[in-house]
Amino acid sequence: MKLNHDEPYYKVTDKSLIPFLARLNTREVFFVTFYFTKKPLTVWGNYNMTFPCFTENKEDLEFYKKIAKHYSLAY
Repeated sequence: MKLNHDEPYYKVTDKSLIPFLARLNTREVFFVTFYFTKKPLTVWGNYNMTFPCFTENKEDLEFYKKIAKHYSLAY
């Protein structure tokens, strides 16, 4: 992870860090907002063990819902 303290964002290039950051979120130790850019998606940090998601359009939302369902993260 390249840290630049002049910016409010940190680019995570190592996907293996995502579970660690999510764990910090669920333990209320550190709140992270994830931004995915290929198919734009914003995932807010832990809000009572829920993670609100925002997309630019319904098609992208359906894309991510299908992934979440596949991994039993949504019903």
